Amino acid sequence: RLNREQRKLSRCKCGSSNYQKQKKKVALCHEKVKNQRRDFHHKLSRKLADEYDVVAVEDLNMKAMSRCLNFGKSVADNGYGMLLNML
Repeated sequence: RLNREQRKLSRCKCGSSNYQKQKKKVALCHEKVKNQRRDFHHKLSRKLADEYDVVAVEDLNMKAMSRCLNFGKSVADNGYGMLLNML
């Protein structure tokens, strides 16, 4: 849905009223994705904390992983740092 809304936004003429409306739709989609990710991380960190006494986490260089491996944006989008903060 986010991709579709962003495509619609790119076709709109900058500054028009339809552009402003579409910009709000895209912002709402981004907010929904953010909330979904945060909810998943809360549930996962809570489950891990309840289930295990000790949780060991590896310190990963996410920027280097996104460059070297062919994952690209998916490595940056997974919210690994947010999960570590919640743990």
